Amino acid sequence: MQIRKITDKLEITAETYSNSRAWGHEVRAIWNGNEIAKNRVRYYNRTWERYTYETALLGLLNKLDKESFIPLADRYAMALNLKTR
Repeated sequence: MQIRKITDKLEITAETYSNSRAWGHEVRAIWNGNEIAKNRVRYYNRTWERYTYETALLGLLNKLDKESFIPLADRYAMALNLKTR
């Protein structure tokens, strides 16, 4: 599991899971110690991403933008953090 602190209040956790038929990535947004959103991406074959968890993280960012639960400044910091990997 990887944990990435975005701001003082926002952190992202990312992990890989697998079962007998597929594997995938699951990412969670944690705001002030509470999970506020998660995104799970399943793969059946190889994936081609620029960096690990790319698809799952971008999906999570889209969910956070739609819900607008966290302030825009923190969502912007997360987007910048993902693009500078």
